[in-house]
Amino acid sequence: MIGLHDCDPPCGVDLEALPVLSPSFQTRKLSCVPMSIDPELLEILVCPKDHGPLEYREQESVLLNPRLGIAYPIEDGIPVMLIDQAQPWPSSA
Repeated sequence: MIGLHDCDPPCGVDLEALPVLSPSFQTRKLSCVPMSIDPELLEILVCPKDHGPLEYREQESVLLNPRLGIAYPIEDGIPVMLIDQAQPWPSSA
């Protein structure tokens, strides 16, 4: 299970299509409305592991590092930029 989806009316987001995430991330309540991140913040955020740029994936609520194949979750509009919180991307489900 990926988490609770509280959209009413249903938005059509296919939770099964989202990547498989860590157990702690799976249990958080998901909202169908992605939260935007300030564009100025996105300009200065870099991957803490390789210090390269990240791609903002608003629908998935992650910041993606395609070079390393990892994504950092965004929780309540706040990027979790901790190396140990990064998830494999794409998931190997």
